[in-house]
Amino acid sequence: MSVAVHVEVTNTLEVPFTSGFQRHTRELLERLPRIPGEAPFHVVPVIWCVASQALRTLTADETHRLANPPTPRAPSAVATFGGRLPEPVARVARRLWHVRPLESAKATVRRRRAVVPPGVTVLDPFPGGSWLVDLEACWHVPWRRDQALPVLRAAGVHTAALIADVMPEQHPEWFVPRTVERFGIFLRAHLESSDHFLPISRQTEADLAWLARRLGRDRPYRTSIIQLGADFHLDSDAPPRLPDALAGKRIIVCVATLEPRKNQAVCLDALELLTADHPDLALVLIGREGWGMDTLVERIADHPLNGTALHWFPHADDDLLAAVVSHAVLALAPSRYEGYGMPVIEALGVGVPVVSSGQGALAEASGDLAEICDPDDPDAWAATIARHLDDPAHHAAVRARVAQFHPPTWDRCAEQVAAALAEMVAEQSS
Repeated sequence: MSVAVHVEVTNTLEVPFTSGFQRHTRELLERLPRIPGEAPFHVVPVIWCVASQALRTLTADETHRLANPPTPRAPSAVATFGGRLPEPVARVARRLWHVRPLESAKATVRRRRAVVPPGVTVLDPFPGGSWLVDLEACWHVPWRRDQALPVLRAAGVHTAALIADVMPEQHPEWFVPRTVERFGIFLRAHLESSDHFLPISRQTEADLAWLARRLGRDRPYRTSIIQLGADFHLDSDAPPRLPDALAGKRIIVCVATLEPRKNQAVCLDALELLTADHPDLALVLIGREGWGMDTLVERIADHPLNGTALHWFPHADDDLLAAVVSHAVLALAPSRYEGYGMPVIEALGVGVPVVSSGQGALAEASGDLAEICDPDDPDAWAATIARHLDDPAHHAAVRARVAQFHPPTWDRCAEQVAAALAEMVAEQSS
């Protein structure tokens, strides 16, 4: 008998962009039903239903949107309202939009207007003997795991979670306080109630164990490390085309949401040290604006090289991402910590050398293929980049080593997840 494995996709469907969590949730849900062989489970995507205050199955439109990621777009009028105000006032306005009383009021309005769509199944109560496996950033959704998981466990529902990192617990100063609070509730609930976790690296597995010890969560749990995919689908007959502004440039690229721990400022510092001697150099930043980056965004906007040697694409689609990365001379990963390092793997996978901070799981992701620089030493970053620009033999030798790298694929990742799910189901059924 096939066991239902429910995966919430509320956050993946609600946000108007596709970053790490939304990407791996979509990629896995696309592939898990296609795994060859007779699986002892079947995956059921579910979404939070405002009207019923419970999870429900998807409508046909939601199923279509899950399989077809949204085209990246600029923020809504509400989100950009602050842009029409003086910056000090805009910062206050952006923060006030997310204060608890206002969030509560917005939720009340949504509940009053909501209806249960026809043709869906509301999971209230949740079917006993089934599974809930959290793949996405579920701490952002209303269904609090500290309240839900104990009830599910008592009803015979098994739970598990994919863990990308535990950084909000390790370095709360890098995150919005509300995110730290919500993530802490989510992770503590799973450590209290769940028997299985899917960390995305050995580093994340070790960090999870550290946190469990720190919190005194002594109950045993199992882990199955999975490796996220990083395979670009490049068409050799029609390779991605660069924007005209980058034609003839030697590109160094950094792919990451602009947020404190990603440390893009060191890339700008290095650019400023290099442009006088390398007029054909272009630094390309790809990633939406996160929190706490007003100073960096202003620096980019006001930079004298903006639009010539400096380019920021906050709403890049996959085609633009693939075009820039595949044409780059170097990919930069200056982050202060990572639970995996997908941009590193993606760059290596298309033969592009990487300069990395090596922090967290970044060294694990790149093995011995990346050149390592201190995240706080712009001179070291500039010198390492300059060697690739000025020494063709060195650059060619590094590219030759990188060419031997075979990136992990999303198909392989789905197989690893399927094997872990099958093991979980079999274990609970025995």
